[in-house]
Amino acid sequence: MTTPKEILLGTLKDLGRDDFEEFKWHLKNGSVEGLPAIPESELENAERTDIVDLMFDTYSINTFEVAKNLLGRINRNDLLENLNKTIPEPTAFWEIPLQPSAGNAPITMLPFGSIIRKHSIHLHCYADDTQLYLSMKSDNTHQLVKLQECLKDIKTWMAANFLLLNSDQTEVIVLGPENLRNMVSKQILTLDGITLASSNAVRNLGVIFDQDMSFNAHIKQICKTAFFHLCNISKVRNILSQSDAEKLVHAFITSRLDYCNLLLSGCPKNSLKSLQLIQNAAARVLTGTRKREHISPVLASLHWLPVKSRIEFKILLLTYKVLNNQAPSYLNDLVVPYHPIRALRSRSAGLLVVHRVFKSRMGGRAFSFQAPKR
Repeated sequence: MTTPKEILLGTLKDLGRDDFEEFKWHLKNGSVEGLPAIPESELENAERTDIVDLMFDTYSINTFEVAKNLLGRINRNDLLENLNKTIPEPTAFWEIPLQPSAGNAPITMLPFGSIIRKHSIHLHCYADDTQLYLSMKSDNTHQLVKLQECLKDIKTWMAANFLLLNSDQTEVIVLGPENLRNMVSKQILTLDGITLASSNAVRNLGVIFDQDMSFNAHIKQICKTAFFHLCNISKVRNILSQSDAEKLVHAFITSRLDYCNLLLSGCPKNSLKSLQLIQNAAARVLTGTRKREHISPVLASLHWLPVKSRIEFKILLLTYKVLNNQAPSYLNDLVVPYHPIRALRSRSAGLLVVHRVFKSRMGGRAFSFQAPKR
């Protein structure tokens, strides 16, 4: 099927040189009311393929409406009629449909990434959540200006597509040593007049991140929720079969212990102790083991790995996926195979390069350090 970009490119190729320059002039001056203009610096020396990319990045679902408006302005009604006949239904080509707050037209989020990358900022996009990542030194706070400009561009693009950037739900967190954190936190970001002060903890895909990356708040939340469900299961345990009880424990307890537990690698034993107590309690409820009886044989009979071993297994599993190209590229870059400069027996041992880090800081818990250790 012909893509939207190919349709628009075919129309622009039918424009003569003078008509094409006039088309670009209207784009530069924002001739379509209510929609932003494309900066002159980006339009200068831009060819037809470049214009197509710029229009889709800037106008998204409104691209064809802008094109038809400008074709009418330059008196190319013949191309306007052909374009009206060629444009398919929106649902046939917009790849990621999301319903905006006004109207029923689908919205594509495809240009969203290019808007953010233009500011050299890393991002992760999800269905209803977008995360921006900016790494910098403590004395390089002018980088925050770049983040501020990025937020403004995002707001402009969303407004042009009848979407709302919720300032109240936007959170900021600064990760790093406390003394350096304080220097960065003094540079306050604002969005629509609302101050985006750095939070002590934020929730990211169900995981609570704190500024020290200790995950104590996340572990505390797991314990609270798991013990609540475990108490409910224990009340009805005597009327449940063994298989049904196992299903409930796995659904409400062990699934929470295993969710994103790789992030807990390198955490102190005291932090993991409370999670181990939850697993022990779940095993006692499931098997009817008394409080004073040893729990290790019970865990072994259930084929349950202890919490620390479950984390190590998750690291090994992810490392295997990285080495076999089954993981995202940003993880592949963290693991480097070891290739000795001399002919050693270790050449074919499948070893990984162990990076030098400060183990007393967060570096000792990084995946790039934990994976080669295993």
